[in-house]
Amino acid sequence: LVQAVNALWQRLPAALARERRFVADAAHELRTPISALKVHADNARLAADASARFKAQDLLQDSVGRLERLVAQLLMLSRTEATTRSPIARLSLDALVATEVDALRALLDLHSLRLSLTLSPVEVRGDEAGLGALVRNLLENAIRYTPRGGQMLVEVGQENRAAWFSVDDSGPGIAEEERDRVFDRFYRILGSGVEGSGLGLAIVRGVAEAHGAVVTLQRSSRLGGLRVVVAWPQLAPDAAASL
Repeated sequence: LVQAVNALWQRLPAALARERRFVADAAHELRTPISALKVHADNARLAADASARFKAQDLLQDSVGRLERLVAQLLMLSRTEATTRSPIARLSLDALVATEVDALRALLDLHSLRLSLTLSPVEVRGDEAGLGALVRNLLENAIRYTPRGGQMLVEVGQENRAAWFSVDDSGPGIAEEERDRVFDRFYRILGSGVEGSGLGLAIVRGVAEAHGAVVTLQRSSRLGGLRVVVAWPQLAPDAAASL
């Protein structure tokens, strides 16, 4: 009991510091889109004619969409930090990836992207919501950064007691010197021309670490863009036995 209480007190400062950092980051990032909303709302209210009002309303709608995505990712990031306290169960990783891919088919069609899906039966132990967020963020990132008409490769595989999930794309990739920085909260690569909150890969890394997995970024030898690999170096015995 004494050891448990001491361990709790050791974890408490880090947890409080994490919460303070999250609140500060969220307040900082929300300030700009909220200011933009106010500007577009004022422009719509004060528009001199219908054309100017419609333009302001379109900009207002775009800003609402960006703010909605940012808030959703902030909430997702907060949840990933509590993944270790979420229910843990045996999950079919290949089925989870297939479900997330199907959910994004309309977005793939919108961008005229070709996706090749290769799935081997793999089971892992984890939190379904957290792993779903990991898969979804990697797929959405690849879709957003791959030029129209490009390609994506999505794979799930295993060998002995090791398993992996990978996403390759034909986009611009990430320079080697920036591959560590892109995991930082709110970090964006300048000049990419893609809007985002800079939270996607931070969420991916948080979920992966909570599940004993490792995330690596590489150049895709097959498509020339980015290759992201989430690897479980050694599955739990009960999960590996079912493969």
